[in-house]
Amino acid sequence: MEGGLESIESASSSYARLVSALRRSKWRALLWAQPALVAEVLAQDAGCLEALARGLRRAEQEAWPHDAPSVRTLREAKARREELMDRVRKRAEQLTPGFGPPSLEAGLRQLASHARDLPTPKKRLDEAFSMQVARVYPWGLTSSGVFYVRYLLIVLLVGPLLIVGLWAALYLFLRAIFGEDAAELMGYVEFFVVAVVSSLSGSQELLDSGTWWWDVGIPALVLMSGMSSAALWWLRKGAVWLTPERLVWLPRLGEAVTVRTSSLTEPSLLREGRKGPLVVAGNRRVELPLERPDAERLRVWLELVRHGEVRARMSQVASPVEYVVFPADLTKGLLKQEGHAVLMRGKLYFLSDEQAGLALLKAATGRTLDSRVELSWVLELLRWQPEAHLDALLAQVVNDTGGVTWSNGEARVSTDLSRSHKLQLLRDGESIIGRLQASQASVAASLCAVWR
Repeated sequence: MEGGLESIESASSSYARLVSALRRSKWRALLWAQPALVAEVLAQDAGCLEALARGLRRAEQEAWPHDAPSVRTLREAKARREELMDRVRKRAEQLTPGFGPPSLEAGLRQLASHARDLPTPKKRLDEAFSMQVARVYPWGLTSSGVFYVRYLLIVLLVGPLLIVGLWAALYLFLRAIFGEDAAELMGYVEFFVVAVVSSLSGSQELLDSGTWWWDVGIPALVLMSGMSSAALWWLRKGAVWLTPERLVWLPRLGEAVTVRTSSLTEPSLLREGRKGPLVVAGNRRVELPLERPDAERLRVWLELVRHGEVRARMSQVASPVEYVVFPADLTKGLLKQEGHAVLMRGKLYFLSDEQAGLALLKAATGRTLDSRVELSWVLELLRWQPEAHLDALLAQVVNDTGGVTWSNGEARVSTDLSRSHKLQLLRDGESIIGRLQASQASVAASLCAVWR
C-alpha cells in the first residue's frame, strides 16, 4: 500500500491546487498561465482512482481504525476529488449552459480548451516568445502620425479644462479676499475677456451680450473637451500578437480572438490591395486589416509556426540564437557578387540568391509561398530554433543556391565596429564587405569578438 499511498497523496495535492485555482474569479487566466495544473490531474487521476478503490476496500475488509493516517489520507483524497468534480461542473456550466461533463477528464479538457484560447498577448510558461506583429490604427494613420494627432487631441482636451479650472480658481481667490463683491469683480473680468474675443473676431454681438461667457464660452469649451475625449477613445490601436502556439488579434472594436497555430492546416490567404486583409482560418477565422508589408511578413511567420516540428523545436530553446543579417558583397579577385551575409558565432553564410528567404523557408518547412519572403523575416522566427539546427538549415540553403560558408577559424574581421558600421571579413584573398544598421552594431560587435 506504500506505493499506492504515495500516488494518492501526490494526486490529492494536485486536486487541491486545481480546486484553489477554480475558486478564483480569474480562473481562466490561471489555467492559461499554468497549464500544468490541469495536465498533472489528467496524468494522475486514473491511477489515483484505482489506488483509492483498492485502499478503501482493504480498509473496510481489515477494519482499519478511522483515525489511522492511511485512512485519513484516503478520505482526504476522495473528498478533494469530489470537490474538484463539483467545481469543474460549475465552471463548465458557466461556459456552456446545460452542459454537464460526463467525467472529470471531459470537464477538465473542456476548461483547459477554453483557457488555452484566452485572447491575451502574455507569454505562457511553455512558450518561447510572444511578440507584437503589427498595430492597426483608424483612418489609415501610421504610428508617427498617431503620435502627433494624439498630442493635438490631448491639448484640445486639457486646454479647455484648464481654462475653466483657472476661471473657477480666480473666482474663489477673489471671493476669499473681497467676499460678496467677488461676483461683481468677476463680471468685470468677463467683460474684459468678451471684449478681447469680440475684438479678435470682429463681432460686436458678443460684446452686446451680457451672458456670453455662460451662454457660449463654457458650453463651447466643454463641447471641445468632450469631442477630444471621444476622438482619443476612437484613436485606440488594434494589435496582432504571435506566439509559437497562438495568433492573438486584439481589434480596436469588437471581440478579441485567439487562433491556435496547430489548427492552421493551410497557408493564410493574402488578398490583393494595399490593406490585405490577411485571412487566417484555423479553429477561428479572422481577417486582419494589415498594411501589405505587415501582412506578407505575418504570412511567412504563420507558415513557419503552423508546422508541428518547428513549434516542437521552439519549446526546446531557452534563448534565441544571436545573429546579424545584412546586405554584403563577396569579392574574389576582380569578381564581385551581391547578396546577403548571415553572421553567427561559429560561421558566416553568404547567400547570393535573391530568393534566399524563400529557399530558407522551404528548407525549414518543405513549403514555399506565392508572396514576398524576405530572408530577415524567416531568420527572425528561426532564431528560436536550436543553433545547430539553424546552422544546418543555412548550410542547406548555401548548398542549394551556390552560396559560401566561412568558419571563424579560417576568416578574420578587419573592421573596428566601434568606429564604423561597415563590416569587412577576409579569407585567403577573398573578402565579404557589408554595412550594418545602427541597431545591429552591438550584437555584431559581440559576434565579431569570437572571430578576431
